[in-house]
Amino acid sequence: MTRPAATATTMIDDGRTRVTRFDFAPGAETGWHRHGMDYTKGYSI
Repeated sequence: MTRPAATATTMIDDGRTRVTRFDFAPGAETGWHRHGMDYTKGYSI
C-alpha cells in the first residue's frame, strides 16, 4: 500500500540556502530522497 506524499513548498532558494516547507496529511511521507545540500529540520505543531 502506498502512502500519500507530503506537500512540499519552496520558501527560499538562493543558491546557498534552501528552505522547504513540508505539510503532512495523516499518514503522509516524503519518500526516499537525497539531500543535495547540508540540512537541518525544524518542526511546528
